[in-house]
Amino acid sequence: MLSQFCGGLKGQLREADALARWGGEEFLVIAPETDIAGAHKLAERLREAIRREAFTDIGGEGVTFSIGLAQYQPPEPLRELLYRADSALYRAKASGGDRVEGSDPET
Repeated sequence: MLSQFCGGLKGQLREADALARWGGEEFLVIAPETDIAGAHKLAERLREAIRREAFTDIGGEGVTFSIGLAQYQPPEPLRELLYRADSALYRAKASGGDRVEGSDPET
């Protein structure tokens, strides 16, 4: 299921984007030269791509995909960027899941 999940994500990414597994069920997507509006559109495309997948390992059922967005704010330390993205992710999950939530009110 993990390789199918990653394949569904990679199909939506540009060559310049990077996908990495961050934890058991958490992933990072780094999308350079993408503003927050573009990142939000990308996140929605990723969420929809996973929603359409039929995961054969779990009987062809779909899975939900919650996403937390954060845009790098120079000279912000990496740990702060990750904290903001993680906080947004948990807000998305707490709001019912299968949604995109930004780290700032305007996202």
